[in-house]
Amino acid sequence: MLNGINFKEFLSDYKEWHAFVFGFCETMCPSEPRYPNMTDELKEQIEGENHYYRSGRVMGYIARVVFIAGVIIGTAAGIMAVVVW
Repeated sequence: MLNGINFKEFLSDYKEWHAFVFGFCETMCPSEPRYPNMTDELKEQIEGENHYYRSGRVMGYIARVVFIAGVIIGTAAGIMAVVVW
């Protein structure tokens, strides 16, 4: 039975934060994932909190898409401002 999210326990441990931040950074900055090359301690933390790692990857991807869209829209608005002026 699902009782909802207990926000007091959401990202309340450093292991959860490590997993989330590693997932976010691997996706926000597109490069080769370092997850397989981590120390055993970090790998165990991420494997134990895999749902936070995957959530971080999703949030990183969304942030990257929003950033790229912002650059494209800002560039287009700048060009239109110069053309119309």
